[in-house]
Amino acid sequence: MLGWSGDSEIDLYPYVRELFAKVFGYPKDHIHLVEKGNQGKVPDLALVSADVSLTSNTYWVVGEVKRERGVFRSRDYRKEQWEKQLKDCVSADTDYALFIDPITIAVLRPDGSEIEVVELDKHSVVELLSPMAENSLAPLRYENSVEDHRAHRVHRVSGVPEDLTDAHGVIDKKSQSIVGQEPTHYIHESIPVLPERSVGAP
Repeated sequence: MLGWSGDSEIDLYPYVRELFAKVFGYPKDHIHLVEKGNQGKVPDLALVSADVSLTSNTYWVVGEVKRERGVFRSRDYRKEQWEKQLKDCVSADTDYALFIDPITIAVLRPDGSEIEVVELDKHSVVELLSPMAENSLAPLRYENSVEDHRAHRVHRVSGVPEDLTDAHGVIDKKSQSIVGQEPTHYIHESIPVLPERSVGAP
């Protein structure tokens, strides 16, 4: 995908499919890429998890794809596209929302808050798939799409060590309170385990 050059966004789609198939381990029938021209709240990319039916129209990851190289490295552009496009594609089943261009993957929570922006041209595949790497995309792997894995998965968010974070918030290890959540989640009391996955859309 890094070497792709073309004039049409749809021409980029096969490279996106190969990325998620060969790097992240998805069966190709679990990777849905929608051609432009479709109406309604339809994401460019939708990933089916390993534990749901292919006909369920349930996607644990949705994404917006742009052909311009590095366009999603602009915070302002990401915010604009979240409000304009991707926000409406998130459902109660969404764990991650992605912005993808040929050299960038930006990972967001379902509420639009950002987890990380990964510059693909600056990292090896080994780094991208290592759970311990600073710019790891390991949580997106097909094997991690199973509900039991998602409920307890932890990963890095904005410089916070991996064991302190989950897909929908940040766990303060000292106080074991949840921060970065919706207002109703600010509970100042100890919790014994990581919180279960929130299913509320933003």
